Formats: sequence, structure tokens, C-alpha cells
Amino acid sequence: MGIVSYGGKKLAPAGFLDISKSYQETEDGTKIGSTFAINYLGKTLAYKGSPSSDGTFWTTTGYPPDETPTANQHLRNLLRKQEAIRDLFSEDGLSFEVQSDDGSAPMKCNPRVKSVNFSNALWYNIYDYNVQLEADMLYGGTFISPSGEDRFDYLISSAKDSWQLEFDEQAESVELPNTFRLGHTVEAKGKRFFDENGDLVREAWENGKLWVQSRLGLDSSKIRSSGVINNPSFYTGRNHSKSETIDESAGTYSVLENWIISSGAALEDFTVTIKQSNQIGLTSVSIDGTVTGLETRDSDYRISQTKWVAASGKFDTVEPQLITRAQAYSGKTLNVKPLSLTIGKNPLTGVITYSVEYDDRRSNIIPGSLSEVITIVDLFPSDVYASIGILGRDAGPILQPIYTITETSRQLSIEVVMEQSGVTDNSLGGLANLFNYDRPSFNPATSGIVANIVLAASPIQFVGTTQVFIKNNTETWSPFERRFSKNVEWAYQ
Repeated sequence: MGIVSYGGKKLAPAGFLDISKSYQETEDGTKIGSTFAINYLGKTLAYKGSPSSDGTFWTTTGYPPDETPTANQHLRNLLRKQEAIRDLFSEDGLSFEVQSDDGSAPMKCNPRVKSVNFSNALWYNIYDYNVQLEADMLYGGTFISPSGEDRFDYLISSAKDSWQLEFDEQAESVELPNTFRLGHTVEAKGKRFFDENGDLVREAWENGKLWVQSRLGLDSSKIRSSGVINNPSFYTGRNHSKSETIDESAGTYSVLENWIISSGAALEDFTVTIKQSNQIGLTSVSIDGTVTGLETRDSDYRISQTKWVAASGKFDTVEPQLITRAQAYSGKTLNVKPLSLTIGKNPLTGVITYSVEYDDRRSNIIPGSLSEVITIVDLFPSDVYASIGILGRDAGPILQPIYTITETSRQLSIEVVMEQSGVTDNSLGGLANLFNYDRPSFNPATSGIVANIVLAASPIQFVGTTQVFIKNNTETWSPFERRFSKNVEWAYQ
């Protein structure tokens, strides 16, 4: 055979060598690795070879000299040599070399030691032994490529790569009611590999990790699920999450990835409530909704768009559509000014909640008003009489007609809440403008409308009216609360 050594220590006399090769495959038959099983059958002699009777190995050229033990020393020599061989092969990853007699380059590997067995003993002279080794690569030798035989990119013995697409319970929107959950499981069992220097390059689970990491990420073809779900091409993955599992003793490494599959960067859920009141004769429509932002990450798993940014962008498109949505689901023409609007924001979770209520009241007359109440009270003529009290009269006072009536009168009340102006000029001129000229009856943008309301309500508009007198004309203006009221009373014939 030539010369056999392990870790530079020669095994003599050289024995027999059996090498078999097996491939590791995934369930679909893809080859992901190979393993060489090396079975070395050697002999130990009591009087010659390496190791010697003192447990040392021959490490130089040539062959070690024979020994001359007595007959009583044979068993001791054999036991000492067995101990030395077991000790030598107690360490993985040393260089196992098979040198041809012609002096050509040796075939080498850095194996994992599986077992060492001694058998077939002639206790007084010779022992056979069997060393079983396992290697992932053979290199050297004129019959093998210098780079090694069957080099695989990853040192793994088993692997799994699976995808799962399923319907999610939460809809994206009314227009796109379906979202999906996409799961990706990648797992690999690695091998402990020793390089040509006998150094452990990586632990087994670390070799598995390299293969797993090469397979991570979103595969757009799995989103579409052609022939099964047939999602449109504009769907993509959001809220990418990963969970990592390391089993060092088993040499396995796995990652579970999850995505929410949607067309946009946020999800919306809302409820429309329609309420009719017989007391005021109006229909109110309220919408309560939630916008949930979805996180976007790049290929390096860094956040490229936060949940909050996504939710804010979505809400910016939803808010202008609320009145249209309320009218569509109620079938009513509603006042575009909401009765109330409440918005809740959670930047940490990327959630925006909203509650808005509309009704079908008439649109406001005064520009910039949030609410307005206009009330007209007519006081029609009544009899004028004298009430004369009589002492001791059980029937009460004597009522004496005067044969005339009171005047007819009309009362107008305007109550308005204006939008906040945002003006913060606290100078004398700024305050004077806020207190006086910013009120609706003075502001050029609204004064004409207020005057028209007063004029329209005035009795002068009645056919046949001959005389109109203003009995009372007052205004109240609260500049900081932006509340304005005007009361006018007329007497007329």
C-alpha cells in the first residue's frame, strides 16, 4: 500500500484501505453534499512497526527499526500500542495521508473519527484493528483534482426550504378585501469541517447557517401563487419578521420568515353607523375606522419605511374620502362639515384610529363657520286690556277691554362658531383687529352674508308691511372661542 499516517504519525505496517462515497440529497433529489466513509484495517505487531512498544510513533522517513521483546513482553507491547492508537485517533481533523510507494503526492483528508476497534487477537504476537473515518473532501494525489473532489458550496448533510401562503383574516380595504400571510421555513444540518491545517473552520450549526442565509428573502413568485391563488403582480410583502433557532448539539440552524402580503403599505378597517332621529328629522352617519401601517424592509433587513410613516400616508388618502364614503353607504346627501371628528395616533405601533360623524343638515350659510344656529321668533298681536283689582272680590280682578292690540314683532337670533384663525399677533393693532374687525359682522369675507341673513329675516320683506322699527339690535363676540351671536328684534305693521 505504501505509507499511512495520521497527524504526521505513521501507522506501520500499512494495512488495507476501503473508501466509499455517499451523497446527501434533499427530498427532491438535489445533491447538497457528499461524504467519504474511510475504513482503515491495520495491524499491530509486538516486535515491530509504528507505534513502538513505548507508545511513540515514527515520524521520519524510512521504516522504524524492529524491537526485540522477550516472550513475556509481547502482550504488554501490544496493549501499549493499542493505547497509543486509540489516543492518536481521539482527535478529529488531523491530516490522514496515504502515500504511494512511488513517492507521488499523497491522498489526504482531515476526517472526523467515528470509531477505533481491535479484534482477531493473537495476544502474544499480533492484533488487527479497524479505524472508521468520515471526511467531506479528499484532495491531493495525481488521480484527484488539486482543489479536491466534489467541492460543494456549503458543508451540510440535510436541508429544508418550504413556503406557505394563506389567506389573512384582516382585509386591506374595501376595494382589496384580501390580504395574505406568507411563511418561509429554511433549515439545514451542518457538518463539522476541518481544513488542511487540521483547524475546525466552523461548528456544524454555523455551516448550516451559511446555507440558510443564502436562501432567505422574499421570492415574488411565491406571492403570486400562479395556478392556485393567482395574486396580481402589484401585491408585495410587508411586515417582514424573522425568528432564528440554533441547536448546537444537533448541528442545526433554522430561520422562520413571515410577511403580510398586500398591495399597499397599510391596512384599513372601518364601520359605518346610520342613525335617524324623529325628534329633529335628521339622519346622522358615523364612521369608525382603524388604519394599521405595515413595515417595509430592504434586502439587508433594515427598515426602509416605518409602520407610522405608512399609516400616515394611508390616512392622508383616507381622510378626504370620509364624506364620500359616508354618503355612499348611507344614500344621503350630507353636510360636508362633520359634527365631530376624533383622531387617535400611536406612532410606536403605527396605528391611527378615527371617528367622524356627519348629518344631513343644511350646509352652513356663513363661510368658515363650524356650526351655526339661526332662530326666528314671531310675536303676533294680542289684546290690550286693563286688569282692575277689587278688594274682596272672589272672582278676581275686573278685566276691562281697551279695544286695541299690541304691535306685531319678530326676533332673529344668530349663533355661530367660526374656525380658528391661528393668528397670534398680540400687538395693540393685532388685538384690536381680533376683537373688532375679525367678527363675522365686520369681516369682509362674512359681513355681507350676515347682513343678508338679517335683511332676509326682516319684516320689511313681507308684502303689505307699512312700518318697520328695530326694537333691539345686539351682538356678542368671543374672539378666542370664536363664538359670535347676533340678536335683532323688529316691531312692524
